Amino acid sequence: ERLIPRLVPGARQLLVEKMVRSAATENGQLRQLLASMITFFHEQLTRQKKITPAMARVFATVPRSSLDRSTPFAQWAKDGEIRALSVFQADDDGWRSFGGFCKKLLQRGYRPHIPAAFPLPTQKTYTDELRHTVAGLSRTTPYLLHLVHRLLYYGGGAVEFSLSKGPVRVVHVVTINQGTKSQTRLLQWFLAKKMEILSQRGHSYWRTSQILAPMAILRQREKYLADNAGQRRFVSLGSCGSMK
Repeated sequence: ERLIPRLVPGARQLLVEKMVRSAATENGQLRQLLASMITFFHEQLTRQKKITPAMARVFATVPRSSLDRSTPFAQWAKDGEIRALSVFQADDDGWRSFGGFCKKLLQRGYRPHIPAAFPLPTQKTYTDELRHTVAGLSRTTPYLLHLVHRLLYYGGGAVEFSLSKGPVRVVHVVTINQGTKSQTRLLQWFLAKKMEILSQRGHSYWRTSQILAPMAILRQREKYLADNAGQRRFVSLGSCGSMK
């Protein structure tokens, strides 16, 4: 979103040309991802009136793929909610990712609170402090996020950020990775609640404990296979990962 407008016209042209060439030769999910990015850049540059005639000719060579067609937002929103689960790490990189993401949610008007139901146990000694701290979160108190991150790590639990956009309520649940056993319960809850978006926050080397090992356990359970057949979800894999 911030990259393209900051590039000089020649650099923008080169980047778009390379993406277009890659989209023409790649197959499967990478091609779909590139097509969605090209569509986003085209819409962004058109809105900002920064498309040169040469760049317009490049865009015209690619069949446009709309993100709305590849991601079933309309289907997800039928129940009035779109729900996302983000799992962060407890290390320094994890804190920076957690703090930056939650701060952005606060800036965009999301309201934080403790979720009414969460599958992982919380230590009672931390519960009251977490609830009190979350109640004090706002756009003007982002410094409290560091304490929230530590409380979630040591005491467990989660924080829910919600915002209504027209008839649809968008919900982001954030929590800290507590290991494979807890992640298995968390992903089982994610699937049972039919949440739509799962984000593995942090570097891709955390993927095994956050997603791969828990999913291997869940795949062995027939109920998991039956209950989730045919449902499409969006998964973001790590800060050096990809999207599916």
